[in-house]
Amino acid sequence: QTVPYESYFLLYFETYEDVCYYTDDFFKWPSTAYDHSLALASCCFARTLFSSSDDWVNDKLYLNGEKFLKDIGFDSIVPNEDFLSPPELDTIGALIGKKTISYESENDTTLIALGLRGDGYGSEWASNMLVGDGSDTKGHHKGFYDSQTKVMDFLKGYITDQDITGDIKIWIPGFSRAAAVSNITAGEIDTLLAKGERPFGDDVNLAKE
Repeated sequence: QTVPYESYFLLYFETYEDVCYYTDDFFKWPSTAYDHSLALASCCFARTLFSSSDDWVNDKLYLNGEKFLKDIGFDSIVPNEDFLSPPELDTIGALIGKKTISYESENDTTLIALGLRGDGYGSEWASNMLVGDGSDTKGHHKGFYDSQTKVMDFLKGYITDQDITGDIKIWIPGFSRAAAVSNITAGEIDTLLAKGERPFGDDVNLAKE
């Protein structure tokens, strides 16, 4: 599937059109196997979460990301509260959607796309400087870790609100600050799974692979 999409570069205050190549087959393989095409699509998704100048005027900071997800077949697309309010030091814009993918060798799986805002985010940028001493963040950068807790709460709430059960896969790309928050979020999920815990409830099946 070839999907035209728009992204925004803060430096130039302009919106650019580009093309993203997408297929559900990206998620046929274990997440532990690198897929360059999926990496490219993830970069495209991350770029759509940059807030454009038009979005600021219309209070629709997630507009490009929403259109991108719709165009590749996701539904139930929801922005978090931080994407609906002015950016501040402790906010993290996040957008989430879902779709069902089916393969002959697997059960039907709910693919959850969780994109984080990594540019065009105003004063959220200041969180990059909030390093902390690690005492209350498991040794992580405080600004990124605190944002991760918001992202995890948003993800858990979405799974509950959408009544998602069974097998799931999670796609979490990010650029810059959003990449750091994405990495910590994925790391926290992997740590819980390694401990034998079920971070999204007993009715949801998720494995590192």
